[in-house]
Amino acid sequence: MSSLEKGIVPGVVDSSDKKSLANDYLLASLRTKWGCDTSILLSSFDLDILNLRGKKILEIIRNGFMIQSGHNLILTQKGRFLADTIIGDLMVD
Repeated sequence: MSSLEKGIVPGVVDSSDKKSLANDYLLASLRTKWGCDTSILLSSFDLDILNLRGKKILEIIRNGFMIQSGHNLILTQKGRFLADTIIGDLMVD
């Protein structure tokens, strides 16, 4: 019986682990006007981004690339130009 007959698609990797999902959330949410809700990262993915990447987040905020509004981290207009770099700095291994 082939992989397809068994319902397995060759070459597809299941990325449902919490770190991958948290990184996906960071990638998608930081590009929105609402930003990344750190409470969602904690409750849904067990990721305390403020403790894990707190120093980097403060540096990004001090440089004017991001603001924190309540639980949300939001890229500024200036930060949107560097979104790929900023998101890469915040992603978890």
